[in-house]
Amino acid sequence: MPSLSPKEIWDIHLQGDSNKAAKLAKNELDGIDTSNFTDFTRAVAHAEYSRSTLVTATAAVKHSENWEQAQEGLELSLATALQHFPLADRMEEASLRGDYFEATLGSESAQLICLRDVLHLSRIIAQIFPDEEVADFAAGLQHLLGQISDEKRGERFSLIFLCEEAPYPQAKQAYVDFLHSFGPASEKMDANQLITVSARMLGRAVTAKDFIQTAGCLDILLKSLKNHSELRMFLLKELTKNLSENYRDQHLQEKYQSWQSLAKQDLGLQKQVEQLLKNVFVGMGQQQVRKINKL
Repeated sequence: MPSLSPKEIWDIHLQGDSNKAAKLAKNELDGIDTSNFTDFTRAVAHAEYSRSTLVTATAAVKHSENWEQAQEGLELSLATALQHFPLADRMEEASLRGDYFEATLGSESAQLICLRDVLHLSRIIAQIFPDEEVADFAAGLQHLLGQISDEKRGERFSLIFLCEEAPYPQAKQAYVDFLHSFGPASEKMDANQLITVSARMLGRAVTAKDFIQTAGCLDILLKSLKNHSELRMFLLKELTKNLSENYRDQHLQEKYQSWQSLAKQDLGLQKQVEQLLKNVFVGMGQQQVRKINKL
């Protein structure tokens, strides 16, 4: 039995200690025997803890104040993607891994969610290792995610991806669809998720000078604050993050650039990155495999 539930680990992450959450998630993940991705009795726990490990470790990199901390987070994020996620350098292995993730997160596409997590990680890697091949991998992954999100448009995380990444007019429609299916009037609503997506759309609306959409997002966020006062600090953090996006991105870019020379000296980390770039086959479940085409 796990000593900490996935929710408890996410709560630690949301409270601001992503590094601690990542280590705790890894500890739980290390205790799961996947039996080469064939023991389906452990598949749900494996999917939940592998996701929480990679996401919190990636967040810890962003929050790191020095290279030593960032290096630890990157190593853990990459190791988790390489060892546990539904990507591989061979179609057969990718298919096996993808099938293992099938239906592990209920009606949501676990494979789509995992791809989105790897995209966020690959974008950080592309800035710390400014290499054309890394940039091409991230661009190809984003393109594939866009295709899959269009195909699975009714799914929660496909809509979230479109809200985050699609051209603004398409993102606006995805946000309407998201509110319809997963908003305040839906039994499927997740308050944390609603705040995250609405704050992201608010930031995009402000940038686009779309005042009607800005007002709509603010209304959703104010109602969320009223109905879920316990999430006040989380809401404020999301607002700050999205409304100061340009400053935040510049700060992160400068920090990543300052680590580039140190990252080049880390042969172990470079080897992990090289292996990730080879993992271009993605298992989508039901023995279906898609390929990341480097753009």
